[in-house]
Amino acid sequence: MIKKTIFGLLAFSTLTMFVSCSTNNTYNSFQKVKNYKWSNKDTLFYTPKIDDIDKSYDIYLSVRYQKEYDFSNLWLQVYGLEKLPFDRIEIPLFKNDGTPYGKGLKSNFTVNAAYLKGYKFKKSGTQKIAIIQNMRKNPLPGVMDIGIIIKPSLK
Repeated sequence: MIKKTIFGLLAFSTLTMFVSCSTNNTYNSFQKVKNYKWSNKDTLFYTPKIDDIDKSYDIYLSVRYQKEYDFSNLWLQVYGLEKLPFDRIEIPLFKNDGTPYGKGLKSNFTVNAAYLKGYKFKKSGTQKIAIIQNMRKNPLPGVMDIGIIIKPSLK
């Protein structure tokens, strides 16, 4: 009886944690960087489908990286959204003391950076977004994945 009660409590707490951690994202996609060495010729493509252009959206760029990454930041070029022909975005990965930003375990970390807040898409349907790395080192080692997260604005 006690084992069943403990098992039931563990199952309930796991389910509760899973439900409470679920998000209300419109789009969430990560693209892997081949062999964790990102060439500036390797373009990562994303195709979110936006149905409601009357809503405002918050867009985040997410970087999964290794603690051994050589630089304190990552510069990206993002095509297909705000500015033409692209936006140049800096994402800080390490603090001045060398501590990584974001969440992680051992030597792998993920940082989410706000890119556009309250963004209104100009047309509905499938959007085309492309990202390339814009660092001086090529290929760039230590970047594992790049993601785009789009969620409805809370405004």
